[in-house]
Formats: sequence, structure tokens, C-alpha cells
Amino acid sequence: MPFPFRAVVLSSAVALVPVAGANAQIDEPEVPTLEQGRAPSDAQITQNIRRALTSTDGFSVDARNVQITTRDGHVILRGQVRNDAEREAVITAARRVPGVEHIDQDLEVQPMDRHPDY
Repeated sequence: MPFPFRAVVLSSAVALVPVAGANAQIDEPEVPTLEQGRAPSDAQITQNIRRALTSTDGFSVDARNVQITTRDGHVILRGQVRNDAEREAVITAARRVPGVEHIDQDLEVQPMDRHPDY
């Protein structure tokens, strides 16, 4: 019966390999998870950012529809954008909204060939 025991030991050793590298430096910082705040000011900030994104000419459909989460003036933007310039424009539009104290973003650039409507 030594064979099943060895299999367990080996599978445990393999399972530890990814954990050992968990502290490795990652190129892009991880964006925190944040639940939408319930304060009226959080809802107002979120609405004002959405209004800014949907009223700006030239933004792609994806940029107009990024996920916005606000809590105590901390805003997280998640979603897809057309290019780096659009990413920066979305962040700038959000920064201009009164009450925004900090922005984390997880905006991914999607190549134009994946979205033929651009």
C-alpha cells in the first residue's frame, strides 16, 4: 500500500508550488474589490461619472458602459476600452466629478478587430 501514500504526498507537494510563488511581484497592481456604497453621495458620484461617460462624444460603447463602483469617494472603474487614449480619457472624466477622492482602474484595451462597430 505504499503507492497510494506516495501519490498523496506528491499531489500535496505539487499543490504547494503555486502557493510558494504567490508573493511574486506582479506587473500590474491588483484592483481591490469594493462594494457600492449606500450613501447618497456614493450614488451621486456614480451617476455623475456615468453621465460624464455617456455624454462625451467619441467614447466607444464599451467605454460608455464601464462598471463604476463608488464607496466613500473611492471609485473603481472596470471594463473594456478601445485604446490607451480612451482609457486615460475615461479616468480623466471620472476624476473631474466632484467628490471623487481616489480612482483605481481595471480597464482593458481591446483590439479594434474584436469590435467591428468602432
